[in-house]
Formats: sequence, C-alpha cells, structure tokens
Amino acid sequence: MTIKKNKTYTDSLKKKILYNCSHRGLRELEIILKKFNDKFLNNLNQKDLSRLNKMLDLNDLDFYNRIIQESSTSKKNKPLYLLSKIFFGNKNSKT
Repeated sequence: MTIKKNKTYTDSLKKKILYNCSHRGLRELEIILKKFNDKFLNNLNQKDLSRLNKMLDLNDLDFYNRIIQESSTSKKNKPLYLLSKIFFGNKNSKT
C-alpha cells in the first residue's frame, strides 16, 4: 500500500509541475520548462520532483534572468542545459 501511495503522490506532483510549468507569466520560460520536462520529468525521483516544484515558486523574471545570466557566461549557450545545471547543481547533465 505504501508503494501505491508514493506512486499516487508522485503522479500528483508531476501533474502539478506540468500545470505550473505551462501556466507561467513568461512564454519564453514556459518553452524552456516544457523542453526540460519532456526530457527529464519522467526520470526524476520524488526528492528531485519536490525540488523542481519548489523552484517553480520563483518569480518568473528572476527565474528566467538567472538562466539568461548563466547563458552569457556559459560555454554551452543552451537554456535547457542551463536549467538542468541549475536544477541538478554539480551533476554533469548532458542535453
């Protein structure tokens, strides 16, 4: 029963994340988050899903500017790469 409960919670959290990613105030951020979710969402564990959900509480402009600022100093000038870098920290995520 615990496994079923966790799966239900995880599925619910994924739905919440997908909704929050697609209903932002900044279209550019929605596009970046959609690409991120398409690539990573189904592979995230519950802890990472919770972290992503928390990141979605950030103000759209602050969130987007953080991605853009890092892109100007990054060798890999790709928003999806930068978002995965922000999200996963020092984990070497390739996109």
